Amino acid sequence: MLIERPFVKFSRAGAVVCGLALASAAAVSELPAQVCPCVQRSPFGSCLTDRGNLGQVPGYPGSFPGSAFALAAAGEAPPRLFVIDFYGGTTSRYNRDPLDPGAHFEAPVVFPSPRGASSTTGAAVVLNDAVPSNLWIPENEDDDPTNNVLPPVRQNHIYWLVGNKLVVTLVPADSSSSFTDVLVKDIQTGAPRRLEYTIDVGDIALRLFGSRARAGQLGQLAYHAGRQKLWVVDIVNDVFVEINKNGSLSLDAEDRPIHFFNPALNELNSKAYGNAITYAQTADGEYFDILVGSLSDLRPVRVMRLLAPTVPGPSTPIGADSGLGYPIFPQLLTEVVRGSMFPTGMLYWKDSCGQGQGSAYICVYDTTGAGTTILEVAEDPPAVSNVADLACEAVYEGGANAVRITWRNTGRYESLQIIRTSITDPSRPPATVLNRDVSTEGDPEEVLDA
Repeated sequence: MLIERPFVKFSRAGAVVCGLALASAAAVSELPAQVCPCVQRSPFGSCLTDRGNLGQVPGYPGSFPGSAFALAAAGEAPPRLFVIDFYGGTTSRYNRDPLDPGAHFEAPVVFPSPRGASSTTGAAVVLNDAVPSNLWIPENEDDDPTNNVLPPVRQNHIYWLVGNKLVVTLVPADSSSSFTDVLVKDIQTGAPRRLEYTIDVGDIALRLFGSRARAGQLGQLAYHAGRQKLWVVDIVNDVFVEINKNGSLSLDAEDRPIHFFNPALNELNSKAYGNAITYAQTADGEYFDILVGSLSDLRPVRVMRLLAPTVPGPSTPIGADSGLGYPIFPQLLTEVVRGSMFPTGMLYWKDSCGQGQGSAYICVYDTTGAGTTILEVAEDPPAVSNVADLACEAVYEGGANAVRITWRNTGRYESLQIIRTSITDPSRPPATVLNRDVSTEGDPEEVLDA
């Protein structure tokens, strides 16, 4: 399994670069990604799940796979995999043998997305969802609620993000049905309409950035089942925001949007990449999996797992690094033309390979047109994870320049090594700053490199 270890780099000018470097038992090379059987438990992010197709969902018929969701039609099992094309106005459904969790996906069936050619960036399934109390669902066009007491209506819904609109459709009655709008009437006026809401993208930016606000653009959509809220990513402002199912902002006690920023942002990276977010509920907690990349990467290049508890606390805020993650290139995906492949969206599917055996589905667009695909990555709960919140600070102590390195122990590793290397002088040998058996000596979560 590829893991990551912290490293620190120094330049002659005194700048300090702090980050994570890949480490493994063997050298990383541009070899085909390792594949593992679907029904075999495999470490988090260590391999592509093999269903007889080398870890890739076969035969994607569109041109720009943007996001995905798993869904079982009413009374059917198991869930199917649905992949939304960003610009093609279509959604592809992949079936598999209901009696075999490790079976291969069949050739997809293509349906029109709810708003056709309009750009659809995400969708989220909400089961047993309540229709707002000021609306009702008529059984026919002449129904009038004036003299009736209407019980709360609950249905299984799909929320689609089309531009800045939340479009609500019904979960199909069977696997051959397309997506049908939820038709409602206003209780007071009786006016009919389709159930959809508007997200005020400008208000998100204004509340968070004030006069520095930039016009935002929304990416993928996720549903947090514990909090019963939707989450969207503003890909212009690199921020993930919680919203209510009616499109309004979810606010904290200080009337600010509940949010977290892309963790790739820092003093050296004023811009980040990543328009994907998916909710992962596992045996050991609730998380968001996201795609991230730095300004120098020019695209998302790795998966990070962030804390997303239903009830966050001071030490467990939503969006904090869990210490788990894995690189996409070249460990899982090899490019013919370097830099041509762009990960666009992802889905965490809890029981895709059987009870408690999860997978991530990563949509990848290839600018050459040859390698567009959907990867299936093993995401079984790991035995170890990385440090979190790694930070470096140049300080002056004891009459000399030094660097203070801090981190947070995620509780899943037994040993820790910190190595210093030089940016400007590659011939300078690395130096070990810390080599510690955390299981017996404890974790200081801070070291001064003088």
